[in-house]
Amino acid sequence: IVLGDFNENENGSALTWLLRDAGLTRAPINEITWRWKLWLGSKTDRFDHILFSSKTLKCVSSSLVEDTGYEGSDHYGIFGRFEVL
Repeated sequence: IVLGDFNENENGSALTWLLRDAGLTRAPINEITWRWKLWLGSKTDRFDHILFSSKTLKCVSSSLVEDTGYEGSDHYGIFGRFEVL
């Protein structure tokens, strides 16, 4: 399992390499995981990912943890539950 803040979305070079060349699979988290509050609004993207080997694991569920209770971070938490094959 490789997870965390990649500072890039699904089209980034590191994530592309891990999915294509390293053969990992991305857990389906489709919500926005990062937001940056600006004076005239905010910027958002999906920078946090969970990657895993589908040869040995099955992603049973994955989701965004929106209410983390910590206002100091610009990221939401992500959660994945896996089953060993």
